[in-house]
Amino acid sequence: MNVSFVVISNGKKIDKTLLVFKSIYYQKVPNYEILLCGSFDTGRIPKPIQDKTTYIKEPQAAAAGLLGDMRNRACNQANYENITVLDDDMVLSMDWYKNLLKFGEDFDILTSKVTLPEGTRFWDRTCFCPPESLGNNKCYGHVILEPHESDEHLYMSGGQAWVMKKYVHEGSKWSKAYSTGKRASMKNEIDYMDGKHNEDTDFSKRCREAGFKIKHNHDMLAFHNDATYSCVGRICNPRQENRTYEWIKDHNMNKFPEEIVKESQDLYRKQYVPEAADVLRYGLLYHFNNALLINALKELENTRGGNLQDSNWNIDGCPIYNKEIEFYKNYDYS
Repeated sequence: MNVSFVVISNGKKIDKTLLVFKSIYYQKVPNYEILLCGSFDTGRIPKPIQDKTTYIKEPQAAAAGLLGDMRNRACNQANYENITVLDDDMVLSMDWYKNLLKFGEDFDILTSKVTLPEGTRFWDRTCFCPPESLGNNKCYGHVILEPHESDEHLYMSGGQAWVMKKYVHEGSKWSKAYSTGKRASMKNEIDYMDGKHNEDTDFSKRCREAGFKIKHNHDMLAFHNDATYSCVGRICNPRQENRTYEWIKDHNMNKFPEEIVKESQDLYRKQYVPEAADVLRYGLLYHFNNALLINALKELENTRGGNLQDSNWNIDGCPIYNKEIEFYKNYDYS
């Protein structure tokens, strides 16, 4: 299976982007290319992939965050029938391509599982439905779905290591009207349902309307290499003040469960949702199986769309992520 890898970069995440390149090279795809679009120091492109890489210079679009424009430019130049869209902090797991081959060619669009450094999921199999539809068991709200769940409002979230056939992009491109580098208010839920939130929801809506099917391969794993995010329940939130999951390790947990719950509630009231969950999860390491902490965490997760079956937060980071990122950092392909 041949693949055109589209990588979008603003040139600011050099070290992370080099890991993206390594993870692509490691897949050993028989025929592949890298279409690097945006702003990047081409002198930093590693020699083993230089002849596979086409640099599409778009510094103004990169500076303005016009992701849809950059993706269109790169996808228009794709030579292979399968296009994989990647942001510059998306790292493919070591068996990503093997699991793509196992799935086979029967898809128009295929999303992959995306894991964050602390073990929870990012926006991989994602949907949105308006609140008035939540009584319908086929509509889940703005959430991450379980692998087996489906929804009429599925969408592909940005450059999250999903794959589409070339004919999909030829029939549906990202709209310049929504490729603004900005996001509409999430409170305007009807606009979001109509695909007006950003270039991704708009693009996905038009793909669905064109009859393209969005499938999911939960064995095909990628890492969103950005620890400032965490999934709480079925919703992914950014941590405040650029925190990562590591912040909690400096936290004093020599407290009663009641105190830990109160601290979590205080954080939640400040809209520090991931931090509120971090406190409860960390508290459970000190008060194993404590009913008060367990119930508080369940309540928090349920207010964020309910829990996911494979939500595996880990204070030391996801073991698979830790192992494979460390491998890529030390991987010498010169």
